[in-house]
Order: sequence, then C-alpha cells, then structure tokens
Amino acid sequence: MMSVANKLTTRFEQLKLTKPALVASKMAKDLKAFRSFLPIIRALCNPGLQDRHISKIVELIKANDDARDIQNQKLDYFKTLNIENFKSELEEISETASKEFGNMKTMKIMKDGWEELAFNCRPVPDKDSYILDGEAVELIQTTLDDHIIKTQTMKGSPFAKFMIDQITVWETMLMRTQDNLDKWLKVQSTWMYLQPVFSSEDIIN
Repeated sequence: MMSVANKLTTRFEQLKLTKPALVASKMAKDLKAFRSFLPIIRALCNPGLQDRHISKIVELIKANDDARDIQNQKLDYFKTLNIENFKSELEEISETASKEFGNMKTMKIMKDGWEELAFNCRPVPDKDSYILDGEAVELIQTTLDDHIIKTQTMKGSPFAKFMIDQITVWETMLMRTQDNLDKWLKVQSTWMYLQPVFSSEDIIN
C-alpha cells in the first residue's frame, strides 16, 4: 500500500495534479505512521498471550484493568498510553509468550498422540496364552523414545519453567512406561524360550 501511494504521489506530481498528489502523499504519510505500530499490534494479538503475560503488559504500560481484554481494544486506546514507547519490552513479552505457547502445544500433541496407541496382544498358536504384538511394541517404543527426548529437552528450556511440574509428572510417566515395557518384554522373551521346554511330555511326566 505504501509502494502504491508513493508511486501515485510521484505520478500525480508529474501530471501536475495537485489535489490527487496531496491525497496520495497524505495516504503514504499515514501508512508510514501506522507501519511503526505493526510490531506492537503483532505483539498484542499474539495467541500465545496468557494471563501472566497480559498482567506484565498492563503493568508495563500503566493501563487500567480494561486493558486486560487486550485483543478487543482499539489501537487509539493504546496510543493514549504512549504504547510506542514500550515497543521493545512488548516484543520481548510476546516472544516469551510464543515460546511458552510452543511448549504447551508440544505437550498437548504428545498427550494426544497416545490416544491412538494400544498395547495389543496376539494369541500364541496352540496355547491358551497371549504375547505383545510386535508391530504395536515397535510403534510404542518409537513413540516413547521420541517423547522422552522431547520432554527432557523441554524440561531444560527456560521457557518451560511455568509448567515444570506438569513436565516432571509427564516425564515420570514416560520413564515408568518404558521401564515396565522393558520388563514385560524381558519376561515375555524368557517365557517364550522356556515354554516349549516345560511343555514337553518328558518334563510334564
């Protein structure tokens, strides 16, 4: 829009169209002034903003409680608070909110991913027994390894401290699941190895 306004200004001046040139020039000037507020608008409209971030913003710009509904406020309201003076601080708060929001989404994706997984068992031929299905185990083990790495990486992030208790509980559950699965497979492997031996008639008799 600024590019078009500038081109029109130049064109109208060349054609000596004074009034259109003034209109185009004013439009370019207004757009330039508005452009300086875009980083602030982006920061205030960040979907990752939580109550804790909004409280920091309200305190920073010395606004009243009405400002807590940030995304429904008009730009003119914030202009009265000279919000352009806090551009750097707002961008920093917004960036922190984005990274924290990213950790929250990662946690949700991991939890949702387990909804489709199941410890499927298959019957052992000619036996009244069941063992874990190999394909299911492989998928679960892959998911476990991936989620443990992601969780431990998240745990070390400075942008995950706000949810450290949740991360710790999740990590404990993953580690316990992996430990149980390892023990289960070890017992199952030993049973499958010994089962034919103890099923022979010589041993039974």
